[in-house]
Amino acid sequence: TGYGNYAITFDKYFDPKFYNYTRAETYFDRAHNNLVDIASTTGILGLLSYLSIFVAAGYYLISGYSQEKISLIEFSLITSLITAYFIQNLAVFDSLVTYMGLMATLGFVYWLVINPAQLPPSQEKVNVSSNKEFYAFIVAGLIMLFVIYQYNLKPLKMLKGVIGGQVAFSQQDIVGGYEIYKKALSYDTILDRDGRDSFIRLMTNANILKQIDKEKAKEIAAYAVALAERNIQYNPQDSLAQLALAQILNTAVIVNSEDAAAVSDYGRRALLSADKSIEASPGRIPHYFQKAQILMTLGKDEEAVETLKYAESLNEDYYESTCMLAKAQIILEKKEGHESMNKCIDKGGVGQLAPAGFVGQLINYYYENKDNSRVLKLYERLAQLDSSNAKVWANLAKLYADAGEKEKAIEAATKVSELDPALKDEVDVFIRGLEE
Repeated sequence: TGYGNYAITFDKYFDPKFYNYTRAETYFDRAHNNLVDIASTTGILGLLSYLSIFVAAGYYLISGYSQEKISLIEFSLITSLITAYFIQNLAVFDSLVTYMGLMATLGFVYWLVINPAQLPPSQEKVNVSSNKEFYAFIVAGLIMLFVIYQYNLKPLKMLKGVIGGQVAFSQQDIVGGYEIYKKALSYDTILDRDGRDSFIRLMTNANILKQIDKEKAKEIAAYAVALAERNIQYNPQDSLAQLALAQILNTAVIVNSEDAAAVSDYGRRALLSADKSIEASPGRIPHYFQKAQILMTLGKDEEAVETLKYAESLNEDYYESTCMLAKAQIILEKKEGHESMNKCIDKGGVGQLAPAGFVGQLINYYYENKDNSRVLKLYERLAQLDSSNAKVWANLAKLYADAGEKEKAIEAATKVSELDPALKDEVDVFIRGLEE
């Protein structure tokens, strides 16, 4: 795949069972084994070339020792250093500090065997013209000024602009943040990909663009799509970049909902990118969630449900799939929706449920069916989503009390009095009742 493209191999063979061990760190752009990293990115030729470095070092060490140019202590220490370096690379990948250490050691080995002090002095006379030195200095200085401007000052201006754009967005100045980002990314620097990515991620939340003028929202969505497409050009096989493009195209579909032609075009491209993302990493379950979201945006509900069912089949222990399927089925009023939701809650996926209104609907359903254990779990989630609502905490305190969890009931009741001091007397009575 070429240097720096280990992620292509990792994504292609990503196993859905990986989520049983962690849900957070699932993307790796380097192997934690330098031999695996080199073999997967450069093939057998690259791996043999790398190993030949150590063969050459061994040859020089043995040759130098046999010629008594290297002492036994030097031979032992250097051999130990290179061996230690090689072994540690079986658990990590090269960094600048270890790479420089290796190069310095190899240079030292060469110097010991081919010592310049032992070579005959050069008879060649070198005439240096001060004028040539001066002109060379001027040319080198101009080159360095260009390099500094192109690779230091321009990226710095871009990064400062990106920070300014982030600040504007945090202050709900959507149009202002867009203009700042647009100027920052106009410098065309070597670090633009990260700047573009930060803007794209912001715009994947279509609710942000719903706050502004429709025409301006369409303009911003189109700009974000163009940025995502530029990032794809770096590596069309990048599953994460393809996913980001699919997400921002879905935002464009939502923003252009009144324009049938735009919806058709953006929707087609969104599904194409989602499929490319899945093709690049077929074992990554969340990518199917995004495809299902696009399908639902386009009104293809049955296809969306089938996509989520397939995602669930990849790893039955990955409760996020079950929760996403259950939520989609309930929204689409499928009869099996609450059966799937039972699995979601029982597997421990209640933390995936949102927004607060949807959780409230689930509470009503399970309350009517006298399923108190699931009502309690859902109320705990609702308290997270609507933490400033005293009524939610009051109901949660009662549920804890009914479940015999006295300490949690007291904590929830205390929260009620903090949010609404007018209820302090009632809370005190409630807590005394628990203690008695």
